Amino acid sequence: MKKAIVFSLIVMLIGLLGGYLIGLYTFSYYTDDMRALILEQVKTKEMFYLVTTLQSGVYALVASFFGYLMAKRLNLMRTISFEREKLIKVSIQVFLLGIIFFLDAPVFGHFIPEVAQEYQKGISLSYFVASLIYGGIIEEVLLRLFFMTLPSLGLDT
Repeated sequence: MKKAIVFSLIVMLIGLLGGYLIGLYTFSYYTDDMRALILEQVKTKEMFYLVTTLQSGVYALVASFFGYLMAKRLNLMRTISFEREKLIKVSIQVFLLGIIFFLDAPVFGHFIPEVAQEYQKGISLSYFVASLIYGGIIEEVLLRLFFMTLPSLGLDT
C-alpha cells in the first residue's frame, strides 16, 4: 500500500505540471470568443490554469493509485531493468518512428489543408512540454494502468 501511495503522489505531481501546461497551451489556442466564454465562467486566466492543473492532478492521483493496486493484485507489476541490447533495438525503432512522425507535416499537410494550417501556427514550448508530460505520461497512466487494468480485474474475478 505504501508503494501505491508513493507512486500515486509522484504521478500526481507530474499530472499537476502537465495540467498546468495543458492549460497554458489550450487557453492560447482558443479563439477570442471561446476565451471570453471561459472567462465568464472562471473569471481569470489564472483560475482556468488552476482548474486544469487540479483536474489533471486529481485524475492522475486516483487513476494511478487504483491502477497500481489492481495491477499488483493481477500480478502485472514488473521491475524496470535496462538491457543494453534491447535498449539499442528500441532506440533504433523509436528513431525510425520519429522520422515517420516528422513526415506528418509534409505528407498529410500537402493533402489535408487543415493539417497544414496547424503546422503553420508553429509549436510553442508549453505545447511541446505538455505533449511530453501529459500525453506521454499521464494519458498512459489513465488509459493503460487504470482503464485497461480495470476490465482485466473484472475478467479475473
